Amino acid sequence: MSGFNVSIATAIKRFSNNIDFLQPLVEAVSNSLEAGAKNINIVIFVDRTKTLFNEDTNRISGYKIQDDGEGFTPRNRESFSTYMSEHKVQIGCKGVGRITWLKVFQQIKVDSYSGDEYVSFVFDENFSQDKFSVKKNSTSKRETTIQFYGVRSRFFEQGKHDLRANANLDEIRNYIEENLLIKLSLLKSESIDFNITISNDNGDSTSPICNASLRSLDKIEFTIRDSNSKEHKFYIYYTFLDNKKSKNKAYYCANGRVVEQISDKITFTCLPNNKSSIILVTSKFFDDHVNDERNKFDIPQSENNLYCDLSWEQINFTLQYEIENILIKEFPTLVQDNDKTISNLVDEFPHLAKYIKSDTSKIKNKDKILSASRRKYEQEKEAISQKFKRLLNTHNLNSEDFYNAIQEVTDMSARELAEYIVYRQQIITALQKLSETNDTKEHRLHNLFMKKGSESTKTTHNTYDNNLWLFDDKFMTYIYAASDVTIKKYKKALDDVDIYNMDYRPDLAVFFSGNEKAFRRDALIVEFKACGASLDQKSKSFWEINRNAQAIRESIDNINTIWCYTVTNFDEKFKRNIISLDFAPLFSNDEKNEIYYRFFKEINAHCYYISLEALLADAKSRNNVFLDIIKKQ
Repeated sequence: MSGFNVSIATAIKRFSNNIDFLQPLVEAVSNSLEAGAKNINIVIFVDRTKTLFNEDTNRISGYKIQDDGEGFTPRNRESFSTYMSEHKVQIGCKGVGRITWLKVFQQIKVDSYSGDEYVSFVFDENFSQDKFSVKKNSTSKRETTIQFYGVRSRFFEQGKHDLRANANLDEIRNYIEENLLIKLSLLKSESIDFNITISNDNGDSTSPICNASLRSLDKIEFTIRDSNSKEHKFYIYYTFLDNKKSKNKAYYCANGRVVEQISDKITFTCLPNNKSSIILVTSKFFDDHVNDERNKFDIPQSENNLYCDLSWEQINFTLQYEIENILIKEFPTLVQDNDKTISNLVDEFPHLAKYIKSDTSKIKNKDKILSASRRKYEQEKEAISQKFKRLLNTHNLNSEDFYNAIQEVTDMSARELAEYIVYRQQIITALQKLSETNDTKEHRLHNLFMKKGSESTKTTHNTYDNNLWLFDDKFMTYIYAASDVTIKKYKKALDDVDIYNMDYRPDLAVFFSGNEKAFRRDALIVEFKACGASLDQKSKSFWEINRNAQAIRESIDNINTIWCYTVTNFDEKFKRNIISLDFAPLFSNDEKNEIYYRFFKEINAHCYYISLEALLADAKSRNNVFLDIIKKQ
């Protein structure tokens, strides 16, 4: 025998630590199948130690696999003793799977009756070819038993951590079936019988894995041409389950085993009637590019890689197309939903309509289309901006290229405006939610207009730092806005006036240049009350708004007109209070007509009580004018 060409301890260190606790079990079952076993019996050893809370841990402390395969024949012993043996390489064996055993367990005991021999040995870090004990087999039975003992400290250390798998037999069964599904399905398609039973050391068992328990998989073949014009064959094995769970299990497979999930790289759509799917993709290309641990591929993400002529980008592009073809064939109604998906996306994101409508996928997936459209929008916006800057630097402003660039900038600006209008619609929707639920938290209402504690000036103003347009678009031309900030702090922003030491804190105060020549300023003052606030809380707004308006007029020079707004939800009692204070109803787009007005001559202030519903109705009406234009374009 040639023996290991590296020490086992060195081989273990070279292996990744990204080994799942149950992977040695899968490797052992796979070995049994490859050895021609028809019957495989698994016994799980359970640690039932009580915890501090008197609960069973029910963790796996080890397991035993017994099969009727060919066993440890001389050739198989030679292969087992040779690291990276090429024995059985034609069926996907890498000759390193047993190293994963020692990544999880310290010791594996083997007893094998094969032909006229009985072979026994212990596989651990000190294993060598002379550890095999070979005796004459006095019986005719063919049986191999492999027992795994001594969980390594990286998975379990008493009193510190416990990363061992749960001893739930159904979960263990599902894990084995999922990870070996492609191998088991191929055996089933070749009418090869097998029966895998799973029980624990207490005699409990779960349903076996066998031909009858496995669902038959359909199969299609497709090819991908790499950068050297070499064609690689790929196979998709698939089935659909009517289990109402709407789950997609999709994997890249190699050497007859599951390696990686596909779902994070391929976009899947919800299937009709909440059906689920199982999709397995295999290829010799995958077999050649899987790592020794069989849990990762050495395939680059994109093209032009020196070490691999095919990339995930190429594979997944074609795979997405093939999967969509399968789904259309199986569920023709998915195509009928395409127009609805596109229409809904354009309604929700009209500024992306150009990119949404250019999608060429056979099945329109909302998340995928939206993500791609946003990416194209940002890329085109940056490209147009850079192109326009380059043309400006050439000083050739009469060229046809320059006029074309101006048109591109104009078109992109229109889309940017549309993006802002969509944002405004989202703010309206959020406020409508507060109104409908009669929310009792004032800060949620307040912050949607302008974040509490924030200030904004003409020079620092950002398009999205407040939503004063909800009152009127004219209020967006302010020189200074403050939200829940004391009046005495206004001095810094309005440094050309004399402000007294005022500690009053209006919910919102906004200043405008009403008359530049006469240096007169107008002001907007707002008080917010939670939609679900009590009558007493809402009634306080009357003296609060008047107090703040008077304080601002007395504290700040050159104040001309003051508009005062109180925003909340109305009920009948509150409306009676408003009317008793000589407020008169005004016209609104809201059918409830919940806007009331009074002019206070003594402080020269126009005061309004406006329900949130009425405010939103007016804002929505103005916004819809823009939305209608955008959708038509």
